[in-house]
Amino acid sequence: MPPNEKCPNCLEMIEDWHVEWYETEQSALYQGLAAMDCPLCGQSVGFHKGTVGPAAAGVPLVKRHAHKAAEWATLGAAYGGGTLSGYLSNAGPGAQYANYWPILEVHLADQDEKAKNQGP
Repeated sequence: MPPNEKCPNCLEMIEDWHVEWYETEQSALYQGLAAMDCPLCGQSVGFHKGTVGPAAAGVPLVKRHAHKAAEWATLGAAYGGGTLSGYLSNAGPGAQYANYWPILEVHLADQDEKAKNQGP
């Protein structure tokens, strides 16, 4: 959410902005009080009331969290093996985030999510 919208900076089509990969910042993003970063160019992008556009001047840039993405991947990326690393390595929207986090961070987020789902 929102899918298939161009970045106002690099003008590349972003298949999925993955707003669900933020921890607590969604409210600030929806209100235009924070900006998300484009997964391809890294520039600030506004997301006011569900619409992608230029970021408002002076709002802080917030980045997505690998552990939230790994948590999402267990349900949202079954075709990628249910892991963040699988999702990022498949063609499609995940490939646009392939270089978003360091490989080690993705691996650790997947490990943590697997351990959390296995229980005690």
